[in-house]
Amino acid sequence: MTTDITEMHGEQPARIGVDFGNDTLVITRGGSDDSWQVTFPGWSDEVPFGDPEGPSSCIPVCIHYTETGEPVLGALSARGDRAAHPCTARWMRKYVLENSPVRMPGGGSRGMRYQDAGEEFLREVLTRAVRETGRSHGIVFSIPPGAPEQYIQWLGRIAGAADAPSWQTIDESLAVVAGYGMAPSPGDSFLILRCDELELDVSVVIAVDPSEGGTSSAMAVRGRAGKPDGCEAIDKWIARDLMVRSHRAWTRAGSRGEPILPALLRTARDIRSRLTSPDACPPDRSGAGYMSGPVPEFSRGDLARVLDSNGFFTSLEQTIDRALAQARSRGFEEDALRAVLLVGSGCALSVVQDAVRKRFAPCPVHCDRSRDAAAHGAALCAQPVQDTGRIRRDYALRYWDPVAREHRYRFLVHSGARFPSAGQAARVTICAAYDGQTQLGIPLYEMPAPQGDGITALELVADKTGGVRLAGAQPDSGARGRPVPVTGGTPVYLAASPPAVKGEPRFELTFTIDAGRNLCVTVRDLGTNRLLKKDEALHTLV
Repeated sequence: MTTDITEMHGEQPARIGVDFGNDTLVITRGGSDDSWQVTFPGWSDEVPFGDPEGPSSCIPVCIHYTETGEPVLGALSARGDRAAHPCTARWMRKYVLENSPVRMPGGGSRGMRYQDAGEEFLREVLTRAVRETGRSHGIVFSIPPGAPEQYIQWLGRIAGAADAPSWQTIDESLAVVAGYGMAPSPGDSFLILRCDELELDVSVVIAVDPSEGGTSSAMAVRGRAGKPDGCEAIDKWIARDLMVRSHRAWTRAGSRGEPILPALLRTARDIRSRLTSPDACPPDRSGAGYMSGPVPEFSRGDLARVLDSNGFFTSLEQTIDRALAQARSRGFEEDALRAVLLVGSGCALSVVQDAVRKRFAPCPVHCDRSRDAAAHGAALCAQPVQDTGRIRRDYALRYWDPVAREHRYRFLVHSGARFPSAGQAARVTICAAYDGQTQLGIPLYEMPAPQGDGITALELVADKTGGVRLAGAQPDSGARGRPVPVTGGTPVYLAASPPAVKGEPRFELTFTIDAGRNLCVTVRDLGTNRLLKKDEALHTLV
């Protein structure tokens, strides 16, 4: 059954739906009853697809840095020799979700972290999208199940840098369901199968009453399983088959000094992309980076043979069975499935769709929006309950760096952080700077712009003047602009009785954010094990 999504949410303001995936970025604009994809000439790829509305437009999640450090985004960086260049970053969402410190090689990329490259990529695209709407559209990000809080804060910083008038998030499962035009009632269950560049992922989700479960999501995951059998693996299997079937042609090409493997993979990707079209057509290899010479015809039947010989269909069955088994252990019955929803570029392949239909018949299998369902749903609907609030500014403790001989800042709360906080926002241990110290300060500052990495545990040392310096960890980079003291220029002091001993941890401070946006502190005297303060409000955050 297809239901108008406005039945669930009513009339909604215009917004920009964003699905930042492992391999593609899809952006849609819409309101309460319709949405349409946004195309960025030069950045977007139009992919042949069996959609009655025409080709699907998406931006490859790819950024290349030239020798001068200039970024080249999207399709322009995913073609030819740039695609495999060491100064090209791909799959950046994976690095952000894992909070990976891995950096790109030197050269034009300046050795930046992959997640920083992802931030530049997404910021450039969203800035353009917001500008073209005249700042009249808020942004709704589709986020994957189990995304860490730091990923949500990362998205919030980018939305702020893009000058978006507002931003919020929606659970990816709910966005996909909404994108396929369905308004779930509590108890409705769905199986969402995603096959993107990196992985095959199966989730069994059930719609819950937002008053239950205690989260802002209206979908609960009952079972989930995954395997690294995504489109990257499929492209390698196709390339291997091409090599075997036209060995002589590729050998001659290699003897001429042509790089065989990159050209094979590009040809394989092009074949896979074109096999998603409703009409079979030969691959277009006229562009740079494709191998010259004859390439054997490659049909959907050939693709089915290659997938079968490499165990893809067996892997698909096993992944589905594992997700369902986990769901059954939590009281789910497969017969209760309302629909199976396919998502990702791999699910645009008809041979994959046919295998899923066969597995779940007679349950409905929807696949006509596999590339844009999440972005489409994000643009159409907001969360079914009011989302928890978010902090708009950064807040940090100031300390004195004796080496640099200047004040620096350590962050307690980042912009985009939820309130009330789920547990502690930060934990700080304060040590005395000299023997007999009786006053240890807590200088709290509001920072002018989002920046820096999140932290959860710090050790600070207070000096005689009430300033605080770091003990042990490396300092964050300095803030842009001028930080503002939120305590009127005078730090909040903690009284040490008996007096503290130099270098000995004396106070443990745990910071939380309450429902009224207040930054609260709980203080324990480690010397006497006494609780001095319990959730005492320090400052109301913006």
